[in-house]
Amino acid sequence: LGLLVLRNASCEALAPLGTASSTLSAKLFAAAKEGAKGRCCAVAALQRALQGLQDVPPYGLREVLVLLASVATCNLQELTMEDLLPTLRSKNIRVSVVSLSPEIFALKNLC
Repeated sequence: LGLLVLRNASCEALAPLGTASSTLSAKLFAAAKEGAKGRCCAVAALQRALQGLQDVPPYGLREVLVLLASVATCNLQELTMEDLLPTLRSKNIRVSVVSLSPEIFALKNLC
């Protein structure tokens, strides 16, 4: 498991893949204490997850779970969700989205 946090239209890696569950839990609680900052960028998160998962061997699990509680997402000018989807599919990366907020068009198309 790894942990990425979306803040200020960027994606911050709090814990790399292979982090112990106790460390992961502590990092998650620390990030929750800091609270939300700025807008989230779903494309930046998926791009960062793609970078981390592309070296996983073919027999490994390549899955991203997006937990979202934002009412909007901002996208990068240089990369759109439509540009990223074929790459995720070609690398066999599965993306699941759990949203605690209203439906977001970009994430609906992702699933």
